[in-house]
Amino acid sequence: MTVNFKHSRFYSFQPQDLIAQRNYLFYNQSDNFDALAIKDTLPYFLGVLREDTLRIEQEITAKKRELAKNQKELREYEQLKLDGSKKIFELVDEAKQLNLLAANRIISDESQAIEALKTVLFWEQDSNEVSQGENENLKILLEEKNELSKELSRLNDDVNAVRAFISQTSDYSNEVTQQKVRLESISLFGDTEAELHNCPLCSQTIQTEIPSISAINKSLATLSENLTTTIAEKPKLGQYVERLTLNQENLKRQLEIKQNGIKAIYLEQDQALKMKDLNLRRGKIIGKISLFLESFNVVEEDNQLKGKIERLQVEINALEGLINLEEKENRLNSVLNQINNQMTIWASDLDLEHQDSPIRFDIKKLTIFADTPTKSISLNHMGSGANWVAYHLLIHFALHKHFVKANRPVPRFLIIDQPSQIYFPPEKDSNQTGNISVSSDETAVKQMYEFIFKATKELSPDFQVIITDHAKLTFPDFTNSITEEWRNGLKLIPEEWLVNN
Repeated sequence: MTVNFKHSRFYSFQPQDLIAQRNYLFYNQSDNFDALAIKDTLPYFLGVLREDTLRIEQEITAKKRELAKNQKELREYEQLKLDGSKKIFELVDEAKQLNLLAANRIISDESQAIEALKTVLFWEQDSNEVSQGENENLKILLEEKNELSKELSRLNDDVNAVRAFISQTSDYSNEVTQQKVRLESISLFGDTEAELHNCPLCSQTIQTEIPSISAINKSLATLSENLTTTIAEKPKLGQYVERLTLNQENLKRQLEIKQNGIKAIYLEQDQALKMKDLNLRRGKIIGKISLFLESFNVVEEDNQLKGKIERLQVEINALEGLINLEEKENRLNSVLNQINNQMTIWASDLDLEHQDSPIRFDIKKLTIFADTPTKSISLNHMGSGANWVAYHLLIHFALHKHFVKANRPVPRFLIIDQPSQIYFPPEKDSNQTGNISVSSDETAVKQMYEFIFKATKELSPDFQVIITDHAKLTFPDFTNSITEEWRNGLKLIPEEWLVNN
């Protein structure tokens, strides 16, 4: 939004249906678009913004939108790089299926796959071409898949056998360990053969022959040797199983790629039954490849996108530095505090509620609050039209005082239509004398006009107030300020003008 003269008119007009409004303070504020314009432009008219601040803020908003768009594209590209590998090989297999690529062409990595797909985009129909080799790639894929399946099956058998052997070995090791412990616990005999016929407990000669000490020791040594060999071989078996498992995973990945290729071919063949035209099928695949390659940006484009994001961030930071949002907020609060203080001082000059409380203008809500000791009361929760009129006068005269003192580009006038209507409705003045019969109302109207004259004189000669009203007061300031009096048939537009026309 660019600030222009029309935005200043919000502060120069108070029509009859607005001056006593409790929900709106400013001209055309009931229009949501104009209310937003007031919030956006009032800081400029108060002098807290550079003249080009709104333009800069709009530029910042536009660049932030562009930045968000580029960041989203970068995230999508990075995700595409993660997920695109399988899709690349599926498209290669489909291209081979339709003889757009040679069925025996070896493609081992993504770079080769992308280069191969790029060549497909330049394919031209060969009128002499026959379609008999169309299923050659499917045959190759099926054979490769079968071989891989057989190899995986053999590998699975090897893994299961080794694991079973490891399990059995573990059981054997446990049993041998327990046997060794039992044999070692029998160490009751000495090392000589003579002790064989003596009881190890009472040393008496026994008639029953017992096993040879050397035989027991030999058994114990054999068990220890077997246990040592079993323990030593365990890590080697574990490493062997790990290698077999890695081979299993590799074969599974290869099988998945082959299976995806086969699925892609079967899907394409199923669609071919409906399309029936090989060249149409080829055109569809070429379109898919073209769309994929457009999305699958190369690394250089990725770097360009990152560079663009960095440049936009630098530009946004520079623009934000020009307007310094924190400084803007501080300056705005300072000016609003001055306006609020002025309204609070003037409140005692008018007939209104909460005149002993601080008065505050909320620029975000475009309304006035009275900050009482217990709570803040907004204008639309205050009673009586007298309050609403008084608060309208307070905010407009306080704003215009700031406009004049700060020499801001706002018209130096305020037009008010019938501010006394809440005291003096037209039906009470059927004889058009302009006199108010109720003394309390007359006092309140006089107090209101005295405030208007007081505030206007403070800004003289740089400010003018134009009022149209039914009331006719008798104090000098009022009578001396009457320029035209339209009563008893005398009107703004003379009747003879209407007759002549």
